[in-house]
Amino acid sequence: MLWTSPYLRARQTADLALAELKRPSLACPKYRVDERLRERESGGQLLRFAHDPQEGPADALAVFYDRPPGGEAWTDVVLRLRSWLGDLDRRARGCPVFVFAHHQVIMLLRYVLEETPDRDFLAMLGRGELDVANTSVSRWVRVGGRVEPEVWGCVEHLEQEGDRL
Repeated sequence: MLWTSPYLRARQTADLALAELKRPSLACPKYRVDERLRERESGGQLLRFAHDPQEGPADALAVFYDRPPGGEAWTDVVLRLRSWLGDLDRRARGCPVFVFAHHQVIMLLRYVLEETPDRDFLAMLGRGELDVANTSVSRWVRVGGRVEPEVWGCVEHLEQEGDRL
């Protein structure tokens, strides 16, 4: 199964990936466009990725709940993702799933899938452990009842003749 954000860049990337899969030996799935995979709505303000290290821990947690006028808080995106994951669980039935989405969506998907405590997630964010490049690949696998990261932010597919594109 293949899912994508409704934003043009994600759909174009999905189209490119599908073009690579169009080989006689591979089944080529159509993708589903799902608005729940769109990037966080910023309300026209710059997106806030991390807190000021001088702020206290309570202030740092506000990153999850800070909703700019006309925009969304991270918690809003988390609710969207939990809804999408519920639908995905009913539809995927053990099939591989490919998702084309955006930085904050992928980052918060990791938060939800790995059931990361808020403070641990913010510490990972502060250390740069959640950074992912455009068109990077991240992969999770189900291990027993848990979902664990197998690959995070891989860009090897972007390398050409020893240089990154």
